[in-house]
Amino acid sequence: MSQPGRSQRRTVAQEHRRATERRILDATEGLLRERAFSDLTIEDVMASTGLTRTAFYRYFPDLESLLERLLGEVIAEIRYADWVTAPDDADFRALLIERARELNELYERRGHVIRAVSDTAAASPDVRGMWMAILGSFSDRMGARVRELNKRNISRVAHPEATGWALTLLAVHYLNEVHRGGSPMPTEGVPEVLGEIFYRAIFTDPQQPL
Repeated sequence: MSQPGRSQRRTVAQEHRRATERRILDATEGLLRERAFSDLTIEDVMASTGLTRTAFYRYFPDLESLLERLLGEVIAEIRYADWVTAPDDADFRALLIERARELNELYERRGHVIRAVSDTAAASPDVRGMWMAILGSFSDRMGARVRELNKRNISRVAHPEATGWALTLLAVHYLNEVHRGGSPMPTEGVPEVLGEIFYRAIFTDPQQPL
């Protein structure tokens, strides 16, 4: 019986590495459903995987880099461009509510990761820098789009960039609290409320009453 070749052995090793890395990521995400990131230790994570603490460092330098990797996966699931790139005559209210619905569903599945990052950002400069860069990528695109709409008199927003930041932070903090365990906040109609806030902030004539 022939021995496996070098390329085959390399493929097997790579698959094993990916599987182990995934095991660590999934274990961490599972723990984040139960406790705050600040309460996690590497020992906790690796005990959940059945692997040694030493194995952790073959894949991640620290827990914060692991959290950043999980957040990257979550951000990749967000559909954002539809309303930003929609034609000027699009039904922006319907688009914004639909995007809010998808974001709310994402929070239901993986909001514990986003909350872990936003909570940790207050105490960790590295996490804060990463988190603000991600928020900025969304708010900057929103501000640029609103500025375009202003030029064509479709919107009348006095400060597009600041509005982009305000709406981005509002959405994150609102959804964080709605989906935080034990929150007294109502969970009915969240996408409609959030989408309508975005729509009125961007498209309602400020000279006209709501």
